[in-house]
Amino acid sequence: MNDRHVWCFLGRLPYRDAMSLMDRADARARSHGSGTLMLLEHPATITMGRRETGANLRSEPEALAADGIAVERTDRGGFVTYHGPGQLVGYPVFPLPALGGSVRSMVEGIQRCLARVASGYGVRSETDAERPGLWVGPDKLAAIGLRLRRGVTGHGFAFNLAPALRHYDHLVPCGMTDRGVTSLAALTGVTPPLEQAAERTAAAFATSFGLELSRRGPEEVFS
Repeated sequence: MNDRHVWCFLGRLPYRDAMSLMDRADARARSHGSGTLMLLEHPATITMGRRETGANLRSEPEALAADGIAVERTDRGGFVTYHGPGQLVGYPVFPLPALGGSVRSMVEGIQRCLARVASGYGVRSETDAERPGLWVGPDKLAAIGLRLRRGVTGHGFAFNLAPALRHYDHLVPCGMTDRGVTSLAALTGVTPPLEQAAERTAAAFATSFGLELSRRGPEEVFS
């Protein structure tokens, strides 16, 4: 595979399987200087970032299991968040210079990308300099949580298309007690198809960072 930067659509993938592929994309970035944008959704999963102590979980393990929600520790920054069906997750694994050279520039580029996608579905969103992500009023439409390891980015963003918003009742999203969550479906009454949203997000990501991204199948990227 000769393309320097690529994106791939992985469909629904368990969290640990995605982390394994992220490690392989990390190795590709280090050996070839190339980037991979992984776009997918997870089964219902709560992930706990490095700063999370468990204080932002509202439910006991039995209640989470009854709702079919797994809990995973992760090495990204931040507190606790939710992933699940109906949410587009993006993991950009790139040498940091390809995404602007700093974590701040990467966050700002991801926010521009997701705002462009939301606008394409008729939703006007905002950013908050103190709270990374994408907002519609007081409610978060997309979350951002990153890892930088020896100059290569990892983890990324979660964009709510039409997840089960009731699952957020099990946690304090990102540790913010004064904010809520929303989705494109809640705002517009329309559920965007996951792969369509992935295609639009890949295009917006390329525009935001001034990259050329080639679409490739998982077997080409991770073989």
